[in-house]
Amino acid sequence: GSLFLNSFNQEGRNITRSRETHEREAGGFALWGGPHILTLVTEVATRALKAVRFQKFNTHSRLRQEALAGRIHRDGRNRTDFPEIGKVITNLESSIQDTVDEIRNLNATGTALLPMAFQEGSPMHPAYGAGHATVAGACVTNLKANFDTGAVLVRRGGQVLFDRYQAGDVPVAFVPDASMTALTDETDGTFLTLEGELNKLAANISIGRNMAGVHYFSDYYDSLRMGEAIALSILEEQALCYTQDPFVLSVPTFDGEICRIGAP
Repeated sequence: GSLFLNSFNQEGRNITRSRETHEREAGGFALWGGPHILTLVTEVATRALKAVRFQKFNTHSRLRQEALAGRIHRDGRNRTDFPEIGKVITNLESSIQDTVDEIRNLNATGTALLPMAFQEGSPMHPAYGAGHATVAGACVTNLKANFDTGAVLVRRGGQVLFDRYQAGDVPVAFVPDASMTALTDETDGTFLTLEGELNKLAANISIGRNMAGVHYFSDYYDSLRMGEAIALSILEEQALCYTQDPFVLSVPTFDGEICRIGAP
């Protein structure tokens, strides 16, 4: 089609001219481009941290597991110096006695203290929510909203890339070799999706804190969802600002559902 523009000639008479339109070849920049997406990643990160701090200090105040182990370890003194606390710990210990016994057996000293990956020990703030998990959930959700999550990892010619499947593409994955010092590629027919890899990234960031001994499983599981909800709310706010350029973002959630933002 043609785009008609109003203009004026040198004598001031209103004339009309036409210009043929072409498909846009420029990518997004300030809007839907790299700066926009990277800005949103940092924006969701700061809001996620503020939200998780509110949950930690103003709502839940969940005792960390290594702090609980310390109280069980000092149970004898608690009974003498803090009888009310001693009663609580005694009741709790009886409900998890098998776990406490197993920990005592594993520890060479016979204490009930938990192993820690961090030399400095327990963080000084409550366990839920998990800051790393909340930020990971928010940032990954923003990436899933802005990139083609249906893309798969393929070997195409001499390249390895994420893209929509094309005839002749070979699925590829990289795994540690027998020496565990290098990566080797596998082509067993299973495609790795961008969505799956982003979900794994968020999970690994979160579960790593569980392995370190500073979070419960539910800290990871529920904090990812909290981060996701924060990111979705920011994307919905953004959608209200772009009424001149209608769009729809289809965002796959961690629970396998599709959230559509900007849809009428």
